Order: sequence, then C-alpha cells, then structure tokens
Amino acid sequence: MVALGDYNFDYVFETEKGNEAFSNMLKDNVWLWVKPEQWIDTNWYDNPQEPDGKDDYPGSMLDFAFVSGPAKAWEKHCRVIVRDGDFPDDENTSDHRPFELLVSASSLGQRNGDRNRDQ
Repeated sequence: MVALGDYNFDYVFETEKGNEAFSNMLKDNVWLWVKPEQWIDTNWYDNPQEPDGKDDYPGSMLDFAFVSGPAKAWEKHCRVIVRDGDFPDDENTSDHRPFELLVSASSLGQRNGDRNRDQ
C-alpha cells in the first residue's frame, strides 16, 4: 500500500520532528516514511493578515510519501520537485511543490517467478 499527500504533519528539518499526528502515523511501524532525497520545503505560506512576502514556515514540509505492507521491502525513492518560479505562490502556482515517489517491486516479481517455476 502507498499513501501520498498533504498530511499537515508540520515536519521541521532543523529539529527532525513533526507534530503529534506525524508521530501517530509512524506509531506501531505500520507505515514507513519514504524520506525525500533532499530536504526541500514542500509548501509556501505567507499570512494574508500580515503579508511580508516571506515564507512563514521555512525549512519544513507538509507533504509526505508512506508505504506499508510488502511495499516496505521494495526499492523506493522520493524527491521534491522544484520548478523555476514555483515559490512564492500566486494565481498561477500552487502553494505546495509536487513530489514523486518511485517504487519498484521488480526483485519481488523475480522471486515470485522463480518460486512459480519450482512448482
């Protein structure tokens, strides 16, 4: 199983911690967080009540990729995609950066194929 999205877990790079919901997601080892290859902000927020043109939460992420079950053993890579002009957000851009999760179960498929040949 794979889960991707904006979870609002408020993960801060400097402290390497998220909020209580983040801890609960990883509790009991049901889900494995596939950390991005580089720490890159995934979101931009400038309080509209006091806009100053600066990200109010630099060095943090809200978007995550998780795997569970057999997918925990698969080869996996996650990265945040940075595009020219993506931040600060405006009417043409999102306040979140896209990210990708690549998973490969090819070695698992080979093992299953080998097992099927022996039967």
